[in-house]
Amino acid sequence: MVELSRTVKYFGPQWFAPVMGIGALTLCLKLSSSFLGLSWLESMARVSAFLTAGLTVLFSIPWILRFYFYREAVSDDFSHPIRSQFFPTMPISLILVGVILQRVSTGLSESMTGSLSLGLFLVGSTGILVFGALLAKILFTNTNIETKHGVFAWFIPPVSHIIIPVLGFLLLTNGLSGLMAELVYITSLAGLGIGTFMFLFLTPVILHRYAYEDLPDIKLAPTFLIGIAPTSILIINIEYLIKTVHSGYIEMSQGVINLLQLLIAAMWGFSAWWLALTLLIIIHYIRKHNNSFQFTWWAYTFPLGAFTIATGITSKIYQLTTLQNTTILLTATLFTIIVINSYNTVKMMIKGEAFQPEE
Repeated sequence: MVELSRTVKYFGPQWFAPVMGIGALTLCLKLSSSFLGLSWLESMARVSAFLTAGLTVLFSIPWILRFYFYREAVSDDFSHPIRSQFFPTMPISLILVGVILQRVSTGLSESMTGSLSLGLFLVGSTGILVFGALLAKILFTNTNIETKHGVFAWFIPPVSHIIIPVLGFLLLTNGLSGLMAELVYITSLAGLGIGTFMFLFLTPVILHRYAYEDLPDIKLAPTFLIGIAPTSILIINIEYLIKTVHSGYIEMSQGVINLLQLLIAAMWGFSAWWLALTLLIIIHYIRKHNNSFQFTWWAYTFPLGAFTIATGITSKIYQLTTLQNTTILLTATLFTIIVINSYNTVKMMIKGEAFQPEE
């Protein structure tokens, strides 16, 4: 009972980062299986889909209980300039499960899949919008926030909003209609606008911090890769928006579609450059610090998964075999990182080091 209460008390918002990473891997495995035509990769994607859904349900229990039994601990996290940014990872996970249901065959009926995905969209997008507004309010009113606190974890709220239309556009493409379709469409457009402009507004603030302050502690080094996520997910959004056009739900001229596809190329180029820059930053950290495992290593996973999917989309649009092979290589890399992280996280839990007070 003591261990259970400790787990709930210190089950911080960052614990949904593994769910996001494994969810992204699920979609990457599905994409790679379509490129290679390997049925066992499809099976791996299906197993990963059930694992993502199972972890989402399992982690939601202590996450919700913590709000009820340990409100002071939750309040401390909300007032923290960095930990607070991880609260949207829970509703992001709900959106991801919905996307997985739409993209990976799980054996559920079409009507059940549609209903579950719609429910996850409604709950997930509501959570994202609420946390987004709350965190923005805290950012502007918390007098303890300093320039040094501006790290790439601040991109999580924008990313959470940008990911809303990924599921929204999928639902519309797959035949959602009526007033509920309008609600999904409006919410998706709102999420796209809020997330994109939040990303654009926060970028100079964060880059100012990295240019004029010392680099953050090595514990936060993996969060640098989060900088790749907004543009990568925007690429996914554009792809699904174009599919929504082809489905007949909305109209768009071919000229606009061509312009959007050109935008995909530009954003993929920036994302690839950011990945290379991240590698240089990580090498810098490794040369100067002890790079032992930290739970924050999970921050490598979802952004890398988002970029992998974006690379696959770009390869299809421009018919580039090199990018198709790159997608497969990135999927293998992501799988390896998740295996390493999972092993070390389980080891932390066995040793009783996983649920500790955060500094």
